[in-house]
Amino acid sequence: MTGTEPLAAVLVAVQGLAALELLAGVRRLGALTALAAALPLGLIAHATLALPLLLAGIPPSLATALLQAGALVLAARLATRSRPGAPAPATPRRRWRAGEIAAGAGIVATLLVLAATAALEPAVEWDLLAIWGYKAKVLGAGGDWLARLRDPAFAYAHPDYPLAWPLALALEPAFADAAPRGGGGLLGVAMLAATAGLAAAVARPRGRRAALAAAALVATLPLAGAQAVRALADLPLAALLLLATISFAAGRDGGEPRRLALFAAATAGLPLVKQEGLALAVGVAAVALGRAGRGSRWRLAAALGAALLVLDLPWWMVRSTLPAGAAKDST
Repeated sequence: MTGTEPLAAVLVAVQGLAALELLAGVRRLGALTALAAALPLGLIAHATLALPLLLAGIPPSLATALLQAGALVLAARLATRSRPGAPAPATPRRRWRAGEIAAGAGIVATLLVLAATAALEPAVEWDLLAIWGYKAKVLGAGGDWLARLRDPAFAYAHPDYPLAWPLALALEPAFADAAPRGGGGLLGVAMLAATAGLAAAVARPRGRRAALAAAALVATLPLAGAQAVRALADLPLAALLLLATISFAAGRDGGEPRRLALFAAATAGLPLVKQEGLALAVGVAAVALGRAGRGSRWRLAAALGAALLVLDLPWWMVRSTLPAGAAKDST
């Protein structure tokens, strides 16, 4: 490790917090839920801003991510000046019991062990080397990246897969080196922590123990831990789905239109993360429109349409120029 690997997650999360302030307001969501939502939302914000820069010949890097974060923070500050302040959600406070402290410490310990593993373990898994990590190298190198993705020799790398996760992984120095080295999975472990936090937020209305149980279920799930260390794209998809669930549940009565805007952004972000995200987005949008109150249904439809145009249309235009992927044993 060079010491710069954690910066990728930090810069993406800062973009997410700024986007969250623009869409809904951090205080409306609550501090802990906002921290958990920052990374998956930042993934979408980073991809939305990085793709046009990439098309203009500027590859993603820690420097461009810093500039994007600064621009979003400035926009958020300007927006909040004309917006009435929102009180933090009122939540009853009670002392933490010994069992709850132990459960929280166990979750943190599990995430720290996974982070240490990710810091030391080189990228060796096929999907990371040949698909997500390969695209991160191509995008981070700049040049004629579209020509490389269109090369029939790399059809097994699935050039038509979404680019949000590779654009974020391109910020990791581990994918810039020719030889595999550790550190590339730190962004994945950070996404696992965010997913666990969002799972806790979904269960929080049922009490603190339910929230801890939900977070522990995600953080200690062997498959989730392995995918985090190997920086695969399933966790970002799950995190965005949870964020959409939280946002819609809070705003479906029409009383929280900003939450509906956040829901629209999270839903539209699903197709940017993984190819299955499009079907998920269609299903989530259909359920939300069916369950929305009469007063908020048209507003929700407009928010979803705007989010699809702003977030998804640029990627779909690029994707239309890329060939379909092929199985690795067919090339």
